[in-house]
Amino acid sequence: MSRSAHDARNLEQIALLHEHLDSRVGSGYRPRAWCLNPGCHEPIDPACAACPHCGHPQALPVPTTVSQTRCLLCGRDGCDGSLSQCTERWR
Repeated sequence: MSRSAHDARNLEQIALLHEHLDSRVGSGYRPRAWCLNPGCHEPIDPACAACPHCGHPQALPVPTTVSQTRCLLCGRDGCDGSLSQCTERWR
């Protein structure tokens, strides 16, 4: 594929992306969370327990405060389920 053909295809893709985004302007669409699955990364509702697109169970963002109760994943007190705290989550 020549450089100019490659550039033309890129411009087509950019135009399609802008068209898709422009159609969402004014609709109230504002993703606040994305699926953590590397093969998905679709925008999701932050209240979802799993991604509706791929079913990935760890779709929720990591909490920013330490929990006062036991972690459901590892069972430790005060674990917030983050990578640095909860090793069970990432197995």
